[in-house]
Amino acid sequence: MSRRIVPLTFLAALLLSGGLLAVRVMADGLVPDVRGEWDGFFQMADSEDQVGRMSTVINLQDHRRIRGDARLLDLDEQGVFNSINFEATVAGREAVVGVGVTRTGQVVFQANLETFRGDRGDAGVLEPEFLFVPVRGHASRVGAVLLRPFPALNPTDIAGSGAGTFQSALTPGLGGNVELEISGLDRGRFPGTLVIMTGTGLNRSFELLATTSDDGRYVMIGQDPAVRLVADGVTFPRNEATGVDALYRISRNDGRIVDYGAINFNVETIGEPIP
Repeated sequence: MSRRIVPLTFLAALLLSGGLLAVRVMADGLVPDVRGEWDGFFQMADSEDQVGRMSTVINLQDHRRIRGDARLLDLDEQGVFNSINFEATVAGREAVVGVGVTRTGQVVFQANLETFRGDRGDAGVLEPEFLFVPVRGHASRVGAVLLRPFPALNPTDIAGSGAGTFQSALTPGLGGNVELEISGLDRGRFPGTLVIMTGTGLNRSFELLATTSDDGRYVMIGQDPAVRLVADGVTFPRNEATGVDALYRISRNDGRIVDYGAINFNVETIGEPIP
């Protein structure tokens, strides 16, 4: 994916000066429909221990202009760290930039956008970087990864315990095992955990959300205290289990990619098929 370079320092200066946000956008294709519920995770740039959940609703879209709100919660979804009312521009097919009002001040953000085609509609992944500018105190950066699920009627059930392997394409000698625990479907998403084990003791444990389409497409996001993960692949029956073959990438919370490759695992599903 190409990245739009819109420095947050520039956006912050524009916000603080009271100027209007004007961004040149692409005109060579349809504008992605980004309306819907986007859920995922955030991580404070200055505190690797500060990981939480983020819930976003984009409820209005007029061509490239969108409007919505977001809440930043703790992992148990009990305490609210902050809330945002925002307006933004879909800048081409792969980027969103915007401004908003928070409980304590203002915010500017830019986000990479990916869409994944399913037979009944697209899933999506947003990776925003926020700059919160409070009325008092210091500005703070927050990275996030958000998932909008497939609009499926009969999504592939992947709830259960999973195990498999991963292999880096960036570093050919890097590989190992993966373990997953995936809960039942909740508003189109399968929540769970993913552990990546390299064999060197440098394991990573991710909070994850995944979605599947009626035709077996699979998209997953994950967040640990230092990096985030996005994976895209397919599901299919394999050895009396549900198999998943996908390509993944792992990036730091500022968007810099640190690894990418293939992940393959089987899930021993639990419960009855999703109606």
